[in-house]
Amino acid sequence: MTPRPLFRTGAAVLLVAALTACSSIEPDTSSGDDSAGPGEPRSGGTLTTFASGDPASLDPALLTGYDQIVIGTNILEGLFRLNTEGNAVEPALAEKAEAGADGRTWTIQLRQTTFTNGDPVTADDVKFSLERVVNPATKSPRAQIIDIVAGATELRTGKADEISGIVVTGERALTVTLTQPYAGFTALLASPQLAIVSERAATENAADFGAKVVSAGPFKLGEWQRNQQLSATANDSYWDGRPYLDTVIWRFVPDENTRMLEFESDSMDITWLPPASYDRYAKDPKWSENLGRAETLHTEMFAINMERQPLGGSKPLRQAICVTVDRAAAVAGLQGRANEAYTLLPEPLEKSPPKPACAADADAAEALVAEAGAPTTPLRLIAPSWSNLTKTLELYQANLKAVGIDVQLNQLEQAQYQQALDQGDFDLAWTYRVPDFIDPDSFITPLVASDRIGFGNAARYRSSQVDNLLTQARSSMDENTRAGLYQQIGDAVLGELAYIPLLHNVYVDIHQPRVGGYVPSAMDAHNYRKTWVAQ
Repeated sequence: MTPRPLFRTGAAVLLVAALTACSSIEPDTSSGDDSAGPGEPRSGGTLTTFASGDPASLDPALLTGYDQIVIGTNILEGLFRLNTEGNAVEPALAEKAEAGADGRTWTIQLRQTTFTNGDPVTADDVKFSLERVVNPATKSPRAQIIDIVAGATELRTGKADEISGIVVTGERALTVTLTQPYAGFTALLASPQLAIVSERAATENAADFGAKVVSAGPFKLGEWQRNQQLSATANDSYWDGRPYLDTVIWRFVPDENTRMLEFESDSMDITWLPPASYDRYAKDPKWSENLGRAETLHTEMFAINMERQPLGGSKPLRQAICVTVDRAAAVAGLQGRANEAYTLLPEPLEKSPPKPACAADADAAEALVAEAGAPTTPLRLIAPSWSNLTKTLELYQANLKAVGIDVQLNQLEQAQYQQALDQGDFDLAWTYRVPDFIDPDSFITPLVASDRIGFGNAARYRSSQVDNLLTQARSSMDENTRAGLYQQIGDAVLGELAYIPLLHNVYVDIHQPRVGGYVPSAMDAHNYRKTWVAQ
């Protein structure tokens, strides 16, 4: 479940001056009977929202894209799930999950509940679902997701026909044995790819299960009009209580201006608020309270190529970059839809914050450059070729030039950018990180582990001390101990400034006044199980 970055294709995120002239659409502020708000929770009604495209398949084993996940999170259910805010993990089909004294053996007891086809949810369904993701016959793009489970690698590579570490011990009971202790295991189990499906339904509809998926989520798959819309209806037997809504409809509308037209004509209840429309709604008291904001688990940063001179060998130059870039101006240019970042981990993942990477201090930068010596040739800065990212990068480029650091901006097509990032063909790289699941290990390990250089560790950062701390943090089952270890990791990495944090993204959407109980998700997995409509 990966939130989309604030800078992304298809989202015209520009500086405010460029935005104001982008649209002449005026909001319809005549909200009629809905102006009093949604009132108390009530059952019934239909909520209409959007997806940017047809998800093609809702088979959990095949989920990769945003549209698949934002719809799937309302239809699928795993052993664990995200809370409605999308910033914490809570039990779902697993009524109880306990790690043994060795930290490797987990005992899981299931709730007594049913799938949306009426079949009981059993431990056999759980084993089937997890093995199905790993089985090479499924061709899941996330087949490695539970390699930490004993026997998963053997099944994935065709050396076994089951996962030996998953053992059914009763109709609603099973044990899962890991290859090593891992405190993030329950958070991993909240991944939408690990949703539990009905073995019978998946077997009977193997050829097109993605269009006939049966799980145990708050809603069940309804009518699917390809390339137009998809509906889901309330699961009357949902273990956490029937949702208030009768129906949710996702309209497939790729163009954000078209979505706003539909919203303003009252035919869409919730939509992402594009920058071109932001000020008009945020400053209108009739609408400002209907803006939803989610501080996403997302950090934008500069990766320093630690293997390349001059930056890799000059901490003063890295410090100069850190103190010079004007994060506050970047946030203002993004209409406040971001927060300044001085540490790597987003707040929900950071229980014991490390020392900040730096403090904004442009005056100190010139002294740092003088100490190190200004680079004699322009530094190569690579970034994706998203036009809506250019203005912010040009701001940073101007900041650095003012203190004597010349930067050559190279915005590359995605494949070229990824290749340059993986191969280290840069001095400085704009990049971002979101966790695959809500655990600090999922965020930080790919960024800094020595064995991830070339696929994740863009800074090409090596530290045996940090590698050892990562191993300890992954295996410690004590949350306070883990928090302290991740604090030490943050101090070490930020102390070297292998990465320079820039911004944390803020997702902003808007809903009609009749909508109640809705909050956007920090992981972009917007869930409507507690949402209602006033009419």
